[in-house]
Amino acid sequence: MKSVVFLLIFFVTLLHTSQKLPDFLSNGELSAKIKYYYIETNKKFESHEVTSSHSHAVGMQINYITPQIYNIKLHSTLMTTQGFLLPKSVESSTLAQDNGRRGYNPTKSFGVIAEFNLNYEDDNVNVWYGRKVITTPMIGAKEVRMLPSSVYGTSSTFFVNDTTAVTLSYIESFKQRSSNDFINIVKHALGEDTQSIIGKDEQSVVLVDILHVDDIYTLHLNNLYSENFINSAYLELRYKNDFYTLEGQVVSQKSIGNADKNLDKVDSVTKGNKINSNAIGIRSIYTYKESSIDIGGCQPSCPS
Repeated sequence: MKSVVFLLIFFVTLLHTSQKLPDFLSNGELSAKIKYYYIETNKKFESHEVTSSHSHAVGMQINYITPQIYNIKLHSTLMTTQGFLLPKSVESSTLAQDNGRRGYNPTKSFGVIAEFNLNYEDDNVNVWYGRKVITTPMIGAKEVRMLPSSVYGTSSTFFVNDTTAVTLSYIESFKQRSSNDFINIVKHALGEDTQSIIGKDEQSVVLVDILHVDDIYTLHLNNLYSENFINSAYLELRYKNDFYTLEGQVVSQKSIGNADKNLDKVDSVTKGNKINSNAIGIRSIYTYKESSIDIGGCQPSCPS
């Protein structure tokens, strides 16, 4: 059903822009990125078993963005990765961890259309629908690895003024950086325990993001909510002048609904421990001309 809705919107868009269709499809922006990647792991398990593995890989991202016509543009990204000079035994964590976890051959190369979205933008609003690489305090693109992660969903950003924006997002699926499959976002997080924790096999998430940035102050509030699973809140406050910057971050994650009840049981996957995590980070940066001193601390661990 999701594919049908997306294709319908896509073809309606093409029909609407039919008079300028050649320009819409052919005069876009084409770009490519090639990345070489090497990773080595050395692991020691509780059984005292020691493993060592490594992988070489090369990956490519090909991006195409159409011209903006009637404030609408189409964005697509093909991503592919290929391992080479691999040892006889390859740990999935070094090459294609997410595929390996689900029984796929972790050494097999793959390609995926990781981004394919329609985007509408004017001075007041930006709306997209489809597959997209996004970065939020709760959902990371993980650009540091070979290929970034991406999501399937929709998002609307409302520009209140030049310094403040409010974003509402609805995310259904998630593609891990080391996979070519889009998996329900909650099922991706919980795996085989999804049914026992939330009471069903799939669950979407809703994000609310408020961002205010001016020359002196930054306020960033992000809240991720998934019914019967979790509520995650992120708050960042920053003050900056010519001499120093003060920054504080707070992250709070709590299980809700069915997850809160089911995780509280002695025989749960967490042995009766509900999700109740709070972290705070404080940072100060002092500058003098082109020099700076950065001092920070977190309790119990730094928010990402």
